[in-house]
Amino acid sequence: MMYPPDQRAAEIIAATYEHLRREFLQYTLKARQRFEERDFVGAYRDTQSRLELYEPCVQDALSLVKAELDFHRRPIVSWMLVKDSYRGIVHHWHDVELAMTFFNSVTRRMYINRGLDVGIEFYDEDFAFSEQSPDSVVYARYPWSCGLSNIVAAILGSCQFSNRLGGVKGAQGEISLAIRRALTEHERDTPLKAIDVLLPLFFRDGAAYAMGRLIWEDDFVVPLVIVFRHEKHGIVVDAVILDEDATSILFSFAHSYFLVAIPHHRGVVDFLKSMMPKKRIDELYVSLGHHKHGKTELHRSLRRHIARSDDRFEHAPGIKGMVMVVFTLPDYDVVFKVIRNRVKPPKRTSPAKVRQCYDLVFKHDRVGRLVDAQEFVYLEFHRSRFEPSLLNELLETADETVTVDGDIVRIAHLYTERRITPLNMYLRDSNLRDAQAALLDYGQAIKDLAAANIFAGDLFFKNFGVTRHGRVVFYDYDELMLLEECRFRTMPTPRYEFEVFESETWFRVAENDVFPEEFRSFLGIPRDLSEVFEREHGQIFSPEYWRQMQSEHAEGRIVEVRPYLPSFRLRRKIEPER
Repeated sequence: MMYPPDQRAAEIIAATYEHLRREFLQYTLKARQRFEERDFVGAYRDTQSRLELYEPCVQDALSLVKAELDFHRRPIVSWMLVKDSYRGIVHHWHDVELAMTFFNSVTRRMYINRGLDVGIEFYDEDFAFSEQSPDSVVYARYPWSCGLSNIVAAILGSCQFSNRLGGVKGAQGEISLAIRRALTEHERDTPLKAIDVLLPLFFRDGAAYAMGRLIWEDDFVVPLVIVFRHEKHGIVVDAVILDEDATSILFSFAHSYFLVAIPHHRGVVDFLKSMMPKKRIDELYVSLGHHKHGKTELHRSLRRHIARSDDRFEHAPGIKGMVMVVFTLPDYDVVFKVIRNRVKPPKRTSPAKVRQCYDLVFKHDRVGRLVDAQEFVYLEFHRSRFEPSLLNELLETADETVTVDGDIVRIAHLYTERRITPLNMYLRDSNLRDAQAALLDYGQAIKDLAAANIFAGDLFFKNFGVTRHGRVVFYDYDELMLLEECRFRTMPTPRYEFEVFESETWFRVAENDVFPEEFRSFLGIPRDLSEVFEREHGQIFSPEYWRQMQSEHAEGRIVEVRPYLPSFRLRRKIEPER
């Protein structure tokens, strides 16, 4: 039977998406085996490989459609028919929203120079029906009437690790105690109804997570997260988290994505949203590895915000960047970053190199310290939504990327990141206690990045920020590089006394040479905080520290960085049962 061209094109795109789904799931399903075998290197490689699946599949779909149907020569109305046919194929799929986003990705490549076109792309009204949670159950419910010890035992038993779970009885008691403390802290007039736990386990960075919630009769919710780690002597329960902020940090925009086998994505997202009501939908999708649909949700959110507000884009707070023009909307917690055409000294980079750095961050383990970024192409906004000074700067310094056509501002390429408070501003405006805490976490952030084989390059406070949870993260990537690419050197001893005071160095310096001893002088750590910083993080001023980290990475060692406070760990070490 000969199908109409639009139907054949839709089937090609749908079949390619199904292939992507299978490949994505294949890597995801490996996560349990990697964890049980303590194959953390393999798990990291799987994570990277999974990230690289999307774009080749989009290109495959595009090539097949063009080759078979020659759509690049057809009027755009033909693609509207393709969209309608595709909707008919995927509307009943459990991951329909992801399938629609994939179609949009193909469409964007087909009509590369167009802004948003709701005639040929799925948009708000198309995604609306998929926002309802599917009927399929995504979690197990344990009624409170079953008794706490029985519930905890059932939860641990449901994890079904092939290796024996170490210290089950001891862990059960610790988990029960933590839950009882939470009940005391959240004493309510209504009784606890049940404990719900998502069916799939979440895997990331050498740990497995059971995600659950305590739910009261009035639908009040407290998160419950049980963290498993596979130590040399076996799989153990490492931590129990019953705190919304701490749970939100696990799903932070500064962390790498979870590997979790999800049959019904919207149902899981809704469940997670009930645990973390302040967490945005787009960030939840991204945290599950669906960064492209997360971008779709972010774009939808942005458009809705613009439609219901008078906000205008303005320069983001903080010191103006030399590499990027950074702007924001006053009441929207996102910053937009456009690369300047040319970079002025002392910066030594290019737009292409900046994009490479962002790509590195996307694929690398972010250990909760690198802000996730979404890349957008060919966005359009009305000219009236820009502050004149901002638009003038964009047109003067980024005119290869930003153009104006009548009342329409077109941006060919930009990055978005979650808006946070720059560390330099936070230290300036905070009391001594908060400033000290932030500065110490800044030092820890540098160490955590080193543990992930990352050197931030530019360690100035202005390039770091503080989240609403008080965590310090890095967001300026134009000088970021792998630790292995650096040469950490000891400052040479001057031959003559006067050489110290010369404006130029008396010794040869290569491009990637780093002198940690100089950090003390140029970071500008306040005097009243320098002593405590030196005591806690003085190692970062030593070349030997950095060389040691390089050696550990060269030997294939993976340094463990836990994304939760020590206070959430079990109070006593639970040894495996014999």
